[in-house]
Amino acid sequence: MEQLTASADQLEQLAEVLREYLRDKDAHRENTLNYLYSQPELIAAASLIAPFDAEQWLDLFAKCYNSLEAKARDLKINKPLHAECFTLYIPLALHIAQRRIEIFDQHSHAPIIGINGGQGSGKTTLNYLLQIVLKEAFGLHAVGVSIDDFYKTYAARHAMAESIHPLFATRSVAGTHDTTLAINTLKTLRSLSSGACSIPRFDKSLFNGEGDRLAESKWTTTLAPVDVVLFEGWFVAAEPQTDDELKHAINDREREEDPDGVWRQTLNHHLATDYAELFDLLDELIVIQVGGMETIYRNRELQEQKLREATKDNTGGAGAMSPEAVIRFIALYERTTRHMLKTLPNRARIVMNLGESHRIESVRVNPPSDELRGFN
Repeated sequence: MEQLTASADQLEQLAEVLREYLRDKDAHRENTLNYLYSQPELIAAASLIAPFDAEQWLDLFAKCYNSLEAKARDLKINKPLHAECFTLYIPLALHIAQRRIEIFDQHSHAPIIGINGGQGSGKTTLNYLLQIVLKEAFGLHAVGVSIDDFYKTYAARHAMAESIHPLFATRSVAGTHDTTLAINTLKTLRSLSSGACSIPRFDKSLFNGEGDRLAESKWTTTLAPVDVVLFEGWFVAAEPQTDDELKHAINDREREEDPDGVWRQTLNHHLATDYAELFDLLDELIVIQVGGMETIYRNRELQEQKLREATKDNTGGAGAMSPEAVIRFIALYERTTRHMLKTLPNRARIVMNLGESHRIESVRVNPPSDELRGFN
């Protein structure tokens, strides 16, 4: 089932009501509840994700909003998030908290929730902010993990480039991650009831933007217990293509640098084998669906602009890609991205469609079935 979200004007009005509520919760509670019950279109999409209970949602909002806004400032998000918190983060956290109970009852481990989204879609921000809401509103320890931190080392990728195909020097697609490390880390995290787990870190600015894994002494340490694992990445849950789909190059870079198809056949083999094992660990999938490749290029270039700005004082922006380099880089993502845009909405439990204004414009929730990740 799919439902349009509220308009920008409606969300701004909701934000003002919620701001008033936070200023004096006792004085404004009744008016706020009356407003919420009188505006069903505000929460129509959100209520697909979790059953709407105005009093419960308002209490959860009050518990987590200040911490969420503080984290947003750390992430350089310089806008209030009252409406987004209430209509997106609260229902998603409610859904995940319920899924945690179900998964633990069935399998005795914390759920691994996959978050998929194209370059610059906001999946990493969603990951960070969901961790805050789950902690402050539900008392749950949610650990965020990015597939990017499991990229193979610079040396390992260049060894692949020499032995298999030069394009594997570039971190991007299936084959350029240490899937064994990823599988072992996720399995440890979901069962972590005591002790600690180290999560790798990858610095994309090293080697002039090619990136490298940091030394283990700089990895992130997560302490037990872990209640939820949020596993995000641009191609989390991607699936292999058919042989027919691999026959023809999809863009100029493939035509020029992979004319015999060795690169694309190799990455597809990885998707069908070791990445399939990795993604089979998912207990549920959330997808942020973008409009297409043009949107992904625009979002990625914006990310690189921010990186150039952030590093200009220390390196003159040398760790970030130029606009021309972004075009060549995104070309490596295109094949897998187009395939995911076509296939993953039918494999995800929750699909959030991202509009041109970078706002979620509609939400789709697929009923549980064997077709969905985590339900088969």
